[in-house]
Amino acid sequence: MMANEKTSEAEEKRQPQIDYIKNSSRKLKSLLDGIKDKDTYRKVERAYDALYSSPVKTHPSLEQLEQSILQQIDTIEDSIESGNKERIITEVNKLQNMITDRNSKLKTLSK
Repeated sequence: MMANEKTSEAEEKRQPQIDYIKNSSRKLKSLLDGIKDKDTYRKVERAYDALYSSPVKTHPSLEQLEQSILQQIDTIEDSIESGNKERIITEVNKLQNMITDRNSKLKTLSK
């Protein structure tokens, strides 16, 4: 019975972490539908792949960075709506750097 309680508590704690990756990657994937340029599409798709394959586990000290990642996805959405290819690529590069930063910090914090 105690093991079941611990498993349940661990699952409750893990669910918001899973939701962060699912929601952010789903939002980024949905943006792909609005991109007509192949190069830009591939660039956003690579960012999606990096985010989707990111570790689900998180750390309280990464909360602000994760919020910034979500805001950056909104910025990319605005860029796509404007149709400015250079701006889209610039914003996606920023997102890629943020994802890489999050993942490397997470590795350091998990040790």
